[in-house]
Amino acid sequence: MFALTRRIWALKEYDAVLQKASLFEGIPLPDIHKFLQCRGNRIQSYQSGDIVIQEGSRLTEIGVILRGRICSYKNEYAKVMLFDLPAGQCFGSTFIFNGISEIPVTFIAEEDSKVLFLDLVKLVRCCSKNCSSHGQLIENLMHLTSEKNKLVQLKKELLKLHDCKSKVLLYLMFMREKNQNTTFEISENREKLAAFLNIRKNELINTLISLKKDGIITYSRAKFTILDETAFPLKLLDKFKL
Repeated sequence: MFALTRRIWALKEYDAVLQKASLFEGIPLPDIHKFLQCRGNRIQSYQSGDIVIQEGSRLTEIGVILRGRICSYKNEYAKVMLFDLPAGQCFGSTFIFNGISEIPVTFIAEEDSKVLFLDLVKLVRCCSKNCSSHGQLIENLMHLTSEKNKLVQLKKELLKLHDCKSKVLLYLMFMREKNQNTTFEISENREKLAAFLNIRKNELINTLISLKKDGIITYSRAKFTILDETAFPLKLLDKFKL
């Protein structure tokens, strides 16, 4: 009990991150603390370049990034970066809920990082304290897993494409369906978006300029508007009717 209390106090410096984490969305901070007390957790620190989870490992915990940045890589695609996860993001739930016993990717700390690991069985199981926010947390977890599944599907489709224009159109189409609106904002800057699409930053910028010139899209910083949906491949469009 004393060790658990010490871990809770160690987490207090990350209260701001926990409150912004999607897993705890809509849950008051005191309830987050109570939940972590009755569910148990472990905190692990990593130096830049450390392997957080090795491909082929068996996973029973989900991770919440408290500090730093964790990236996932797929070795069979010549170490292609799949996802770039900053503080507040979660990872691991998709594999567990989809019944994947051995995870097919490697997670690596891209900078000095700290991760809060939560046992998924304890996470979803009701306890004697009957935490009032438990239902909200389960709902958040289900939503996060669903969103991750969509992103994994998007990444798989992106890896099949070879030209920059197709990749950019696919990503914009995904965001249009996700937001159910032809006007939307993206969270990634140009450098991070290029990395996600596995293209060079200058290729991304030139492609966006060309699409804007052709009247297919318009944009200003992070805000995009699709002007001509007929320019998007119909076969790919069907895959992302979210």
